Amino acid sequence: RRRGRAPVKVLAASPGGVIDVPGQTVGSTPGPDPVSGMDYMIVPPQEGDPKTPIPRAIYEGLNEVNADGSEPRPKGQSQDPDNIYFWKMAADKRTIEVVFPIPDDVNQADIIYRLGEEAEDPNRGPTLEMGWKYRTQSGRMKEKLIIDGRILNTINRQDSFWVTEDMAGVKCVLLTLTRPSMMRQRHDPILSRSIEEERLEPQTWDALLVEERIKPEVTDKVYFDLSLSGEPAGRLELGLFGGLLPKTVKNFIGLVEGKYTDDDGNVVESAHCYKGTAFQSIMNEFLIGAGNPGLDHVLIEFTPEELKEYLAFYEDFRMTPKKVGKVERNWAIRWGADLGLPVVDDEGVRKQEGGGIDGNSEDELKLVIERMRELDVKGEGATFIFFRPEWEKGCDVTGRTWPAEGFKVPHSKRGMLSMDRNEDKDMQGSNFFITLKEFPHMDKRWVVFGEVLDGWDLMTKLEDDYDGNAGEVKIEDCGLLPLEEAA
Repeated sequence: RRRGRAPVKVLAASPGGVIDVPGQTVGSTPGPDPVSGMDYMIVPPQEGDPKTPIPRAIYEGLNEVNADGSEPRPKGQSQDPDNIYFWKMAADKRTIEVVFPIPDDVNQADIIYRLGEEAEDPNRGPTLEMGWKYRTQSGRMKEKLIIDGRILNTINRQDSFWVTEDMAGVKCVLLTLTRPSMMRQRHDPILSRSIEEERLEPQTWDALLVEERIKPEVTDKVYFDLSLSGEPAGRLELGLFGGLLPKTVKNFIGLVEGKYTDDDGNVVESAHCYKGTAFQSIMNEFLIGAGNPGLDHVLIEFTPEELKEYLAFYEDFRMTPKKVGKVERNWAIRWGADLGLPVVDDEGVRKQEGGGIDGNSEDELKLVIERMRELDVKGEGATFIFFRPEWEKGCDVTGRTWPAEGFKVPHSKRGMLSMDRNEDKDMQGSNFFITLKEFPHMDKRWVVFGEVLDGWDLMTKLEDDYDGNAGEVKIEDCGLLPLEEAA
């Protein structure tokens, strides 16, 4: 195997020790017995101490990487049939491996490998030109570029390299792009050992090059006319990707217009409409969330007997939760109604209507039990607010929830429109959010089905002035726009 560019001082686990410089193996002295199933790296000695094997874990963001190859990994190929290359992420997710065939008469000296300047966008990598030189019949030298564009994500260029090798009888170039990472050592006091952790930056690899990312066609356009603190504020225009996600887009349009066409061709009023609703969340440099019809919070009246039964459960959490009256076993009581809005912290901050009760706080639980006992003594029953988790993501046009349609589009930039979703239950309804930056760790988890087309100044105002105060933002009107009328 011939190397075109070798990594610099890369430490890697090896049966014979540490590969410090490619092709040179440094011997090692056995340390503590390894643990079966754990990946190990060998730490070089310090001032004559023997080398010690340290368990190594790789994380992508907060999630540990399973390096046995069982996890799904990004992969793809070029879109140009005249310039074929294939790429995939390595099993340990540390590198992107790219391969393309070359003619048998191409030598190592003929290979073109040019990494250009870094992009202005910190999420993007440098430009890459890769191919080979060849001589024409007239004797002139020309270049055949197989890869020519900007690498989608940042890479560690110093540790990226290429080699030539035979693959099933075909001469190929194998390019290895190393992802940025940082190393740290964490001490495990229980096992009395240190664990070496490599932390990879979360990245979305839906293509190798920026130029080859999916470019969804906008099939429909809608608008939201917003008010801020009761005053008209302007319009957001959104483009929807109905060709890729027809069910998601049809549901969203039905929630925008307040009507939809059912399977029998009848025009039916939607179970929910965005018009007149307030936003739920605005978090600077994160997202804007809206679309909740409020079905997740409901007022329930208890008879005196039902109140006594529910109080018994609250007094002893060892009891198995069960349905009480109209309240399902998985519903959670919230502050407000007859439970009141007490002050429960040292700063004098009062609980908000519908706010959650901290089950880990003895003070809050004591207040709830005392208030329920007071109501029980009165013998008149009570009215409480309950949170219904089955409606936490809103509802679709039919009043139900439904699973994700697909994850074809990445959260690739500011202004992507995505469905809010319960991942564990694969459940979504009417709640949606708009990203305020690129979010690789949201990909393959939430469904992107559109993007902001116009209203960027209004977006900035929401982010700057209404962070944490989303309830002051209201959708006064909304509807469908002809394609030619949207900016």
